[in-house]
Amino acid sequence: VPRGEQHRELRRSVVRSAVFPLCLAGCMAGKSAGGAAAREAIRDALLCEGGGAGNCKEAVQVMERVWGLREARVGSEVGAGREHVSWRVVLKESGVLLA
Repeated sequence: VPRGEQHRELRRSVVRSAVFPLCLAGCMAGKSAGGAAAREAIRDALLCEGGGAGNCKEAVQVMERVWGLREARVGSEVGAGREHVSWRVVLKESGVLLA
């Protein structure tokens, strides 16, 4: 097996074994420049390196739901200035098990 292929398989294995922590990190990433870069990197890792295996796509859907709710809350009068969205609630509502 060529070395590049071994490296790629190793990255995929790491991502597949870390779906839950990657999802949590993605949910906690903010909108700052660093947070936006983290969001993109985590989403890309789960979708590309995860290869659709396991719950990679579902983890991305949970993260995007958290981000969307956070955006909506910040933009509304009721939630102005309050960005907290519970990833636990979103995960439970989604019915996805990321263990």
